[in-house]
Amino acid sequence: MPHRCPRETVFKMMHRCWVLTGLVWATFLFSTSARGASGITNGQAAVDVLGQLDDGGNVSFTKAVPNGNPTDQGLWNPRNSVLDTEGHRLFVSDSLNNRVLVFDLDTNNNFVDRTADHVLGQPNFTSNDPTTTATGLYNPTGLT
Repeated sequence: MPHRCPRETVFKMMHRCWVLTGLVWATFLFSTSARGASGITNGQAAVDVLGQLDDGGNVSFTKAVPNGNPTDQGLWNPRNSVLDTEGHRLFVSDSLNNRVLVFDLDTNNNFVDRTADHVLGQPNFTSNDPTTTATGLYNPTGLT
């Protein structure tokens, strides 16, 4: 069943929290299970990132620019996300690319890779035309 999340944050099962950051064009993963009694410590570092890759294709915590033209690996102003724990998918609204990216997850809801498997609102991963049709999206922000 999908979990609805507040804008810019989605809590995953198994003590993890994804935080969407529009100005950095990325989604950061914070572990909340191995940190003290509450599972969280002030100033803790993210353990993974989605939407920002370096020139070698590795995740980058410091790159703060859109990944060029739309691709199946970059985000431009992610605004919201929904985790489908039964279908093992993460939906991320990529608002300035006028689309929603869908990432297939393994049975534990972990990433298989950092490449989107499906795109909603565009005919392919390299288009970002704003439309308001049955097959197009214009600046999607909210997901439920």
